[in-house]
Amino acid sequence: MRNLTPTQIDIYKNDSNKVLLILTGLGGTTTGYHDKYITIAKQATKKGWSVIVAATPNGASLAENEPEYFNALLDQVYQVMESKDLTIYAMGHSQGANILLWCAYLHPQIKRVLSINPVLDWNTHLLLDGIKNFAGEKIDIIIGEKDPSYPWVETLPKNNILTTTILPNINHVFSGNLPTFIDLPKRFLFNDKGGANG
Repeated sequence: MRNLTPTQIDIYKNDSNKVLLILTGLGGTTTGYHDKYITIAKQATKKGWSVIVAATPNGASLAENEPEYFNALLDQVYQVMESKDLTIYAMGHSQGANILLWCAYLHPQIKRVLSINPVLDWNTHLLLDGIKNFAGEKIDIIIGEKDPSYPWVETLPKNNILTTTILPNINHVFSGNLPTFIDLPKRFLFNDKGGANG
């Protein structure tokens, strides 16, 4: 059986049961372009969140492997945090975004999902099933106006937990718009007036 656990995980641990889980794009690094994931992790840890950044390995691109990969990843999260009694907010970009839409519902600890530029015209049955079965607080899907998935936005379901946001003049990798990417968790995951910011 192929080992589909992440090729690398970076851990920023606080004494808290709150975790921000970040899944990179396919073959991405845990630091990200210009250290974008390090910057996001530092911002979240200042707010009392532990952060785990997982590099999405190439083997995870096969849809039939997604639950196996995702369950192995979450097992690592529980081991690192030494508990399953967690509140997890999860964000992913590109393939990481798809994995979250397909599999986040498998773990009720995941309360919020931020899916950035997922591929919307690929394995849509998994995407629709994952959204339908998600029992957490909310899912935000962010699509750049210049992303290849932009024409498929209208195929997304309409329901109470899903919000879709179009970002003008943004392409798949946020070329020239790195601050916009870095600001997304603050805008969409930690944007309520309740306990999420604490």
